[in-house]
Amino acid sequence: MTEPMQIRDEIDESYSGDELPAQQGLQTPTILPGVDHFRLPVNIDRCWDAKDYEKRNAEGLVQFDNNGMPLTEQHFLLKFDADNPMIVQGGDYDGLPATATITTIPRRRRGKGPGKDNGPLVHDITYLVRECLNDKTPVTKKSDWMAIINRYPGAVIRLEHGLSAQCSPDRVRYVDAGDGTVVQDPDGTMGCGDAAGRYRSKGGRAEGDPETRLYTQSFKTTVFVDQRTGTSYPTRDEALQAVVDSGGTASDVRATPAWTDHAVCKGCGAVLRGFFRIEKFLKPLASPIVSGG
Repeated sequence: MTEPMQIRDEIDESYSGDELPAQQGLQTPTILPGVDHFRLPVNIDRCWDAKDYEKRNAEGLVQFDNNGMPLTEQHFLLKFDADNPMIVQGGDYDGLPATATITTIPRRRRGKGPGKDNGPLVHDITYLVRECLNDKTPVTKKSDWMAIINRYPGAVIRLEHGLSAQCSPDRVRYVDAGDGTVVQDPDGTMGCGDAAGRYRSKGGRAEGDPETRLYTQSFKTTVFVDQRTGTSYPTRDEALQAVVDSGGTASDVRATPAWTDHAVCKGCGAVLRGFFRIEKFLKPLASPIVSGG
């Protein structure tokens, strides 16, 4: 005879919040680098956050008060996240979500003359408003930027975008399994935190701070295209074999620049997935042709 189930009256410590956290969903295709139109969320007024940051001078150095304590200043963050993303309008990625954060944290821009970054300090939200939205409303305080952008729910903007990837020392790295698939490292090795490979010199000595990220140019690759059909192949040998088998010649194969959705960490060889990154805020076209609604 089956024993009756023994139940103890233990306190339920499961999640009891009013709003359930997001469930893990399917991974969406990577939006490869290019220029596309994006529709802003219709509830853009809910996309804002504010945080205090250490105040820095024009040279990027932290400023202190008379008591030697770091000064702070508030900055606003416009967050397009999984719940409130931008949506691609038209093109190869029509309807796909894109996430990004745009802030009022100023960055040194390219200036004139010698030197790479000798221009004025300008934050990204300035470019979003002045370029993408073509809005010239005067601003006297930071919160004015929120008021301006909140006037454009569902607006379509034009962006040049790329990719970035991080080799995180806090996560198990992903590696090539040898058959073209990517898996978590079976040895459990963590990322190196040095994606750009700048931390280790040829002699094995440390040189400066590690660079945790790779950027768009690291995702550029070459494919080999059958000019007769437009079919692309990852290697020249594969392309030549396919072309010859179908009655073509070597002259039908052309090396063509392309983008890939992954890059290899220069520090430890981990395979890194690229994530959407805004490169430039562009002025609207005179008559943009977009889809969606």
